Amino acid sequence: MTTDALAYSKKTSNVILSIGSPTVLKQRSELVIENGVVIDDSEAVLEGISKLSGKNISSAETFKKFITNEKATKFYIDNKCACKMQPDRDTVYLWLDSGFVDYYGNPIMISLLNSYGEYRGHYFGSFQTLSNAIRGFFPRNIKDINRNLGGLRNKYEYKIADRKIKHIEDENEFFLSLCNKDESLGTMSFVLENMQVLRKLDGMTDKEFAENSLEAVEE
Repeated sequence: MTTDALAYSKKTSNVILSIGSPTVLKQRSELVIENGVVIDDSEAVLEGISKLSGKNISSAETFKKFITNEKATKFYIDNKCACKMQPDRDTVYLWLDSGFVDYYGNPIMISLLNSYGEYRGHYFGSFQTLSNAIRGFFPRNIKDINRNLGGLRNKYEYKIADRKIKHIEDENEFFLSLCNKDESLGTMSFVLENMQVLRKLDGMTDKEFAENSLEAVEE
């Protein structure tokens, strides 16, 4: 296991730990990002990304929160390191943006392996680290990988431009921003629910209700 990445797991989800005697079998901790997308050793990923980023990350749930709440956090990669934002038949890997960067400012991605449409794994690192792994598995594609890597970096920067938080500098501030977002959505929902009641009482038409709803949201 290198300092900047972890090898893909074998099919078994157990890790054997020798603690004196007898041998102890430890179950890996899985983190389901969404249906069919699983980090199969979240503790190892948490420990490794904490070291790479130099930050004391409290939980692997932070990765999930970032991936599911921010824009452009999932990149589908083929065996030539070409990237698409949606999977297709050539997809080999799914790279998830962890939300953190390493000491050099490189985004740290979590790479999951495509297995019949389900993505699992715990390999992580910078674009360079992950592309090196692809070169190792597909040496015939080295020229294409080298060419596509630059395009991938440019595409990444373009896609994350509209994020509210490009990367997590402070974990507490990140969670606070999520709380503010939830609070805002909750307030909007409350307003619209109450307007539905008023609509029934006042006998508003659909057009009148839509106009009043828009005004309330803008306020």
